[in-house]
Amino acid sequence: MSKREMKKLLAVVMTVTLLCGCATLLGGPSDEESIQTMLSDWKAALESENLDDIMAFYSEDYKDEQIESKDELQNFIGRAIDQGYLASVDIFIEDAIIEVDGDTATAGPVQLAVSMSVKYQLKKEGKSWRIVGAEQDY
Repeated sequence: MSKREMKKLLAVVMTVTLLCGCATLLGGPSDEESIQTMLSDWKAALESENLDDIMAFYSEDYKDEQIESKDELQNFIGRAIDQGYLASVDIFIEDAIIEVDGDTATAGPVQLAVSMSVKYQLKKEGKSWRIVGAEQDY
């Protein structure tokens, strides 16, 4: 094989590898990757205890078994920050299983401390995933 043919072959192999093995360069991250990134960023926001940063991860449509609205959730989290509760909470997202169904998804279990696990319901709003609900100790 000549040097020129070798260069062509190498170029073809690199192109095929790029197209097949790295779809994220062409179409962006998958929904699962986007949600995993969102969970990591959400965890960092909770650890920073910055209420505005935390609330950016929640949809205006948020509602769960105990909290009726995003405003109510914001008040609840604000009180938890003021009383120092978030400072002592360990959050584990490593075992969360992400299941996407169109523009909705679930992610869980997310372990909060050692006594509670939560499964979050998510909704894609534009290009961002937002938390719209939660199921505790599922």
